[in-house]
Amino acid sequence: MPSSHTPLSVAEQDSVFRPRHVAGTTVGRLAEELQATGHEPLLTPVGRREHETLLTGAAMNPHAVGEGDLFVAVSGARAHGADFIRQAVEAGATAVLTDAAGADKVREQVGYRLPVLQVEDVRQAAGPAAAVIYGNTQDSGPSLFGVTGTNGKTTTTYFLRSLLDTLHGRRGRRTGSSAPSRSVLARRRSPRS
Repeated sequence: MPSSHTPLSVAEQDSVFRPRHVAGTTVGRLAEELQATGHEPLLTPVGRREHETLLTGAAMNPHAVGEGDLFVAVSGARAHGADFIRQAVEAGATAVLTDAAGADKVREQVGYRLPVLQVEDVRQAAGPAAAVIYGNTQDSGPSLFGVTGTNGKTTTTYFLRSLLDTLHGRRGRRTGSSAPSRSVLARRRSPRS
């Protein structure tokens, strides 16, 4: 990388992938949705506030947490995400999704300052939680999949399209695939001058 470029921070990198407009959800509604998907969350009481607390994002990395985020604290090989709860709270986290060990760590470090959703398998609950917060449902707008690499792109796109046709065809939704135009391919193959 040329020295004139400064690397993006974790938060700047994360912001590229976040939706610009998020309706969000409350912690209470998130708990209900996680319950409906079989995750059986235990919600640490912090008064009546936990049901009203608005979540407008989600992050696993404490450096990527923004104001109003759900901090997803998973257990790792060397540390538990909950070990970084103070950083997450300082960055604006308003609730935590974690396991029993993480809930204990949160209570030790910050007490009962924010709602904690405790589930058995945080990694399995993280996707459905983010889907609720960001409003992604089966009826959400079109999905875009990009396939890059040196070998296997065509095969991968055919597999993906077949899978999506099978899944979405039952609901009357259409799928499609596109390849670069011939002019783009011709420019890529032409020798450089």
